[in-house]
Amino acid sequence: SSLATDCVREAVERRGRLLPGVLIVEVDQRLTEVAHLAGGADVLVRRARELAVSGDLRLACHLADFAGWAAPDVPEIHEVRAEIYEMRRKQETSLMAKGIFKGAARESQKIAKDAGGAS
Repeated sequence: SSLATDCVREAVERRGRLLPGVLIVEVDQRLTEVAHLAGGADVLVRRARELAVSGDLRLACHLADFAGWAAPDVPEIHEVRAEIYEMRRKQETSLMAKGIFKGAARESQKIAKDAGGAS
């Protein structure tokens, strides 16, 4: 589980506690549905790569995250997500941000490796 995923989950849980009786759809379900509406995780990650190459690394990371969360066991998705986070890490000046982006890249590299990907 990534730091970003944990933060989203915690925010949803807190919101649920603040609004008793309101049923909130699970984060994974929402992300899978967003990916489905976009045409699939592969479409999201392809667009993420395009954005990264064009220099919009912030949005690229968001789309790569959505794709990775919607397809948690697909090595090709995670290989691209890792590439994008490495690109962003290399452009970052903040040491803390570099560490966060490296952590995201490593997370996807591990998934890709464990699934038999080439990362």
